[in-house]
Amino acid sequence: MQSSMQQQGDKAVRRTSTGRASFGGMGRTRLSRSKSSLEQAGASENAAAEKPQQHSSSGGSVLGDVTNLSVMPSGGLVMEDTKLTLKAQCDRLQTGSSAVTSNSELHESDRRLAKDPQHAVEYIPDILKVLEREQVSHSASAGYMEKQVHVNAKMRGILVDWLVSVQQKYKMKAETLFLAVTFLDRYLEKKHTTPRRYLQLVGITALMVAAKYEEMYPPQIADFVYVTDKAYSREEILKMEVTMLSALDFQVCTPTAMQFLERYQSVNGCKEAHRFLAQYLLEMALPDYSMLKYSASLRAAASVFLSNKLLRQHPSWPSSMAKASNYVESNLKECAKEMCALLEHAESNSLQAVRRKYSQPKYHAVAKLNFTASSQTHSQAVEPNRSSTSRPSSSGDRRRSLSNNDPSAATRCSVNSPGAPLTTEI
Repeated sequence: MQSSMQQQGDKAVRRTSTGRASFGGMGRTRLSRSKSSLEQAGASENAAAEKPQQHSSSGGSVLGDVTNLSVMPSGGLVMEDTKLTLKAQCDRLQTGSSAVTSNSELHESDRRLAKDPQHAVEYIPDILKVLEREQVSHSASAGYMEKQVHVNAKMRGILVDWLVSVQQKYKMKAETLFLAVTFLDRYLEKKHTTPRRYLQLVGITALMVAAKYEEMYPPQIADFVYVTDKAYSREEILKMEVTMLSALDFQVCTPTAMQFLERYQSVNGCKEAHRFLAQYLLEMALPDYSMLKYSASLRAAASVFLSNKLLRQHPSWPSSMAKASNYVESNLKECAKEMCALLEHAESNSLQAVRRKYSQPKYHAVAKLNFTASSQTHSQAVEPNRSSTSRPSSSGDRRRSLSNNDPSAATRCSVNSPGAPLTTEI
């Protein structure tokens, strides 16, 4: 009994020593073999000569010990050649042999971010060229609604206005909203016989697909069922998702006006309130079916151009903006005039979701501003009276927030009485 226990103890000791040898300290490059195997190898006369094992340059780590050296090239790893190849490629990029934009060709706003690799400013011109090319093939035609049997442009406007409210309710990004409207128009262009009772289902499904693409944490399907007042079930939404993606040929990577707007705002040097004003003008055009005749980039450029006009910035369309957008001022005037008309009648419009959204303080309440080009009217509007001496008016607060506390900029934006006509010259 004692002899058997002693034998088991010897085996355990040998296993422990073998394990320690396998995961031993630094500098060991071979797996230790047990004493019995060494004796057996020495006793055999026909034992093959032991092959010299190559030492690893990793300092004797465990992974270095178990590397399969049989598949390595005879000359070992060629890390130095790889490094030289990568270095040569980097040298070619720096010498200008490739199409990457140099820092001297970048805009001033991009030059400040040149050292941040996440902005990839050297690729901005190429990215914009791709977006401008793809926007043509991934946009709905301006007259597709004429082929619809059961749906008209007014129904589409009501649906888009409702989608703006849903986007606000679940705090989704503006990119998600614009992408959803793009999916909606492209689907309705393909499906001419969409029943009227399924139009809301198409809209909420488009928003769900866009949220999956844009949002980090998109709403659950149950949330979309709830927001439709349970008019559609979970299964109906999932079925419509398959139908929509099949109709779109799974082409969901689509340029939208928001992508161009962000670029144009950066080049234009817009402050936060200025950005919200341009975005408000662009978003007001979403429910209007007639604005589909303009491309996404043109609508984005026109919104920035009109915001510069409203804020009395001179020049309203500088050369840097013309270079960045490939649009001259004359290309933008027609679209900007239609946006100006939408702004003028925003208060009396039956679709109020966008206006309510941009009336909130977090958007600097840009939707509550009324602009006028008359300096005389402006002087009368800002003339202090007895009631405004002790307590500043809310309109004055909005003007100061829009001008970013810049007195000279505040004089460029006037607040007229509610319902006054917009007289901005374009």
